Amino acid sequence: MVYSPHLPTQSEFLTILSARQQDIDRLNQSLAVSRFGVERYGSDSRKLKFYCGFTSYVLLVAFFNWLKPAVLKMAYPYSRTVATSRGVERSLALCDELFLTLCRLHAGLLEEDLADRFNVSLATVSRILLGWINLLYFVLGSINIWPSRECVDRFTPAEMRSCDDSRSFNRSFSVQISEGTFLLRAH
Repeated sequence: MVYSPHLPTQSEFLTILSARQQDIDRLNQSLAVSRFGVERYGSDSRKLKFYCGFTSYVLLVAFFNWLKPAVLKMAYPYSRTVATSRGVERSLALCDELFLTLCRLHAGLLEEDLADRFNVSLATVSRILLGWINLLYFVLGSINIWPSRECVDRFTPAEMRSCDDSRSFNRSFSVQISEGTFLLRAH
């Protein structure tokens, strides 16, 4: 008599396959939460504020979505690819690239530290930072932050309206260096 192992039926095989897929999904979810990035700190507003300066995950996502049209056209320095899903596969998700950049700018994390935390090379961190900082400079720099003349006129105090068409107030400061300490005096 020849030995033959028991092979599962098609329905048994589908049941086993479904159970294994659920295990894989569960492990992927726990991996995403344990990895350093937006998903890990999305529910902890205190940590999110510490790392990137946003007070809530909702605000960070809204900011990312506002930037997204520009992000999808972003060119990375020293690279011929753009941030679209086509072409070269990204080391990090775009939202994690923004989070990495904000961690550098807000929390002051060093590039080597970021490379370790995000499990990418130092060169990748450098390229991501250069690309995102350039993008933020151009997108945020294009926002007009100065109020219109009508708005200034409407909110100018009555005492200042008598001044001859003045629009700026100057106050000079001097910095005195004394034995390694900085003293700020107003004049």
